[in-house]
Amino acid sequence: MITGTHSCTFSQRIGDWKVSVEDLIFDLRCLNDVVDHLQCKTISYADIGYKYLHTPYTKQKSERYQACDVTFPGIVVHRAQNPYNREYRLIDGAHRVIKTITESGLTAGKFYVMSDQLFYDLITKQYSYVTDLGRYKCVLL
Repeated sequence: MITGTHSCTFSQRIGDWKVSVEDLIFDLRCLNDVVDHLQCKTISYADIGYKYLHTPYTKQKSERYQACDVTFPGIVVHRAQNPYNREYRLIDGAHRVIKTITESGLTAGKFYVMSDQLFYDLITKQYSYVTDLGRYKCVLL
């Protein structure tokens, strides 16, 4: 079961991950009905833009890093905007990617691949404004 979120925001520390004018928080639970229909393939880490790409030590200090299961594939979006202009944007699995690179030295991993159109459709169709948060949040249908 997929849980967690992917922030589509701007930060001085990690760059511009926005997909619209508004800051969005993509609730990854929206993918539970979709992930089984996505292609799973091996992708070079050099082709993936992910948060903390240049500061992996930030993630290494966390309990989530220590506890993550690197055998579960991450989820990437093909041709989605990312501040590194890489072919893929990682939306789930940063701790697993950093742990795999750091501890095993592997240069590629398994990922479920989502089209940019599906990613943007899920964001635009399943979001509504949540005033108490001051940003958009996924509405599970």
